[in-house]
Amino acid sequence: MKKTVRTVAGRHRSTAAKLGATIAAGCILTAAGLVAATPAQAAVSTPTLKWNIVVSSKAIALSSPMVATLDSSGQSAVVGSRLGYEYAVHLSDGKTVAGWPQSTGGVPVDSTASVLGSGSSAKVFFGEGNSSSKTRGGIRARSANGSTLWTKTPNALPGKGTTGVMGSLSIGNLQSGNDVVGGSMGQMQDMVTSTGTMGVGFPWFQADSNFSTPALADPTNSGHDEIIEGGDSTKGNAYNTVYGNGGHIRILSRTGNAGASKPSGGLKCQYNTNQTVYSSPAVGHFFGGGDFGITVGTGAYYKGVSDTGKEIAVDNNCKLRWQTKLNGITDSSPALANIMGTGALSVIQGTRLSAYNGRVYAMSGVTGHIQWATAIPGGVYGGVTTADLGTGYQDVIVPTPAGVYILDGKTGKQVMRLAAGYGFQNAALVTKESDGHVGLTVAGYNGHGQGVMLHYDFPNTNGSTVTAAGSWPMFHHDQKLTGNADRPVLNPIS
Repeated sequence: MKKTVRTVAGRHRSTAAKLGATIAAGCILTAAGLVAATPAQAAVSTPTLKWNIVVSSKAIALSSPMVATLDSSGQSAVVGSRLGYEYAVHLSDGKTVAGWPQSTGGVPVDSTASVLGSGSSAKVFFGEGNSSSKTRGGIRARSANGSTLWTKTPNALPGKGTTGVMGSLSIGNLQSGNDVVGGSMGQMQDMVTSTGTMGVGFPWFQADSNFSTPALADPTNSGHDEIIEGGDSTKGNAYNTVYGNGGHIRILSRTGNAGASKPSGGLKCQYNTNQTVYSSPAVGHFFGGGDFGITVGTGAYYKGVSDTGKEIAVDNNCKLRWQTKLNGITDSSPALANIMGTGALSVIQGTRLSAYNGRVYAMSGVTGHIQWATAIPGGVYGGVTTADLGTGYQDVIVPTPAGVYILDGKTGKQVMRLAAGYGFQNAALVTKESDGHVGLTVAGYNGHGQGVMLHYDFPNTNGSTVTAAGSWPMFHHDQKLTGNADRPVLNPIS
């Protein structure tokens, strides 16, 4: 019996190289010669740019800014860069939080931080590594002052080798109350407690590379979360399981392979695709009748296959509810938000035809029917977020290599473009300002390939709407990166 399936992290070097080349060339895109969204007459005030800083000599790429309260000076944004540093700056003025930045020893960071707690007891979790250096990196926990609490390096193969973590880490109630889980660029997936102890039933044999940030939810009201994630697949056989070329949408038990007869045991269910699933799933009660659902895009590795460019929705038994074919690659991560003002959650997904050409789609959560589609002059790499910018419903915020576009939630029409002259390949962060307004933080790169952060204040907005039901204000919805529209956005203040 062949005990391992070929890992496929190497095949994703082409993706990383493409992103790296775009950044290294200082590729800041303009709208010239492209069909862009038509500006709408929307009641959104022009924001004020509060600060604009260079934080790194190398780009901030796929790592999205994440809100964290680390000291007595209020909220901060934490983010990683390709230089191999992790940063924390105060949202009030852009000044560095004491103890930060911190080095990874030269390992690139493309993950988005997840955050547990607040104040001096806060913990910040990063996945470290990308496919240009797939054997380096892993999971790192930092304290509020940036010091390392612990690290874990996943095995590349069962019981041997090392591999990094390019995707992000989610925090949920799996075994100890606050547990950290995420895939790796090898064949093994770790789940650890917040203090760094490996969970029962882990490492789990994921069989192939995983760049998808897990969603966490308890759809059956068991009292514990389940792990809901995408993943890649390569044709082969491992532990008497046959794998095909493509990917998976799967629900994994909180106890991994504990009690199972093989290292890949413990799956509740799995939906197989003929394309990789690089996208990170969004979950919530968005189906008809308030049923629980899972929605996710796919990837782009396998050429000419039918699941390329799809947004897929399955139920909590991994049964297909709907699938919608979109124009472009759907490897960015979807959002679930109340963009129509009715309370119902729509699925919003950005696509990429090229670095210079993208689309944003809004779909009914119930049926997958396209509610609107908007062309934008830049591909979507990371994902969209949303904010009520004074309209009474959620507008859509779309970072691209051509700047940041804000689209009217009901119509998809362009409201404004921000950060022209900068490039972005991640998701934007929406927060409540100290003045009560809505704030927007973006992190990306300038024409010199340097990592930058910009922070805006939107007048005539109500910052209390940032955490309201139906919002999606940051990558994977909330500080714990649960990807769960039903969960609180922010950790309790300690």
